[in-house]
Amino acid sequence: MLKKISSYVVVLVIGAAIGTYFDAKHTIETKVVTKDRIKTVIKEVVTQSPDGTTVTERHTTKDEKKKVVAKRKESIPVKKDWGVSIKTDLFSPVPTYTAEIHRRIFSDFYVSVYGRTDSTAGVGLTFFF
Repeated sequence: MLKKISSYVVVLVIGAAIGTYFDAKHTIETKVVTKDRIKTVIKEVVTQSPDGTTVTERHTTKDEKKKVVAKRKESIPVKKDWGVSIKTDLFSPVPTYTAEIHRRIFSDFYVSVYGRTDSTAGVGLTFFF
């Protein structure tokens, strides 16, 4: 009985480890920087003296401001194309294990191939919803 329980625990731990490893998410970080305003002011002062000389003074002021419009970080779950599962029969007197590999073929349809320790093999079709 203890051997059977320990085999269940081993299968559970392996399944949890594989599931955690393949639980991937894409992280998208968006940062948009725009120039809000560029302002250039040119002041020109012309001074004419009574003796006929002309003095021109030019002052240029440039004001540039930048503004962050959007800054966002987003995590999107990844659709997985492959899957692996390890199963055991809980009610069998002799422990029988099954290893199964899934592959996405269309939308949420998966085709799978499996093999068991009692020399049984097969294929399957799975739909996730």
